[in-house]
Amino acid sequence: VASQTMAPSTAASRSASARTAGQYLSEGDTPADVYYTASCGGHTEKPSNVWRGARDSTHLPSRADDACGGAPAWQSELSARELLVVLRQAGFKGEALRGLRVTARTGSGRVAWLAADGLTPSEISGENLRTLVGRTLGWQHLRSTLFDVTRTGAGYRFAGKGAGHGVGLCVLGAAARATRGTDTRAILREYFPGLD
Repeated sequence: VASQTMAPSTAASRSASARTAGQYLSEGDTPADVYYTASCGGHTEKPSNVWRGARDSTHLPSRADDACGGAPAWQSELSARELLVVLRQAGFKGEALRGLRVTARTGSGRVAWLAADGLTPSEISGENLRTLVGRTLGWQHLRSTLFDVTRTGAGYRFAGKGAGHGVGLCVLGAAARATRGTDTRAILREYFPGLD
């Protein structure tokens, strides 16, 4: 809901909607919670690693997915000053950001936590940093939390892959599977195993 691109319907989208009217994925007798992401970057993520307190369902596993080919690969540079402004807006205290480094990763390889040397609090989750940078400077800077960070002369270089949170269906991967001839049900089984 925070970063969708809305566009008018097309003949193709109206046709697809009509063909799938009344269909849904269920977990037993209940409609299933399903998510999608622009690109998982080659590995899907568990909900609880993105949204604190979220339920991890067996149909939303963290696992390798080679269908999207790890695309898109991306790089971004942010100055220490830009990052300090972002972090201060979030309530961090301190005169200077002296260092930013990954301290923990999730099982999918995404950044779970970073140390923000020189600031209080001294840690921030990867997802919180991505959200704060996105809302303040634009979503093109940290397209996912599947990244490495290195110090540069003026700030920090982020090099990553994927786009979005990584939970559920990978849109690029699903499109690649469809292009190769995989049918809709098989694609859904791949991304939401165990659902009807």
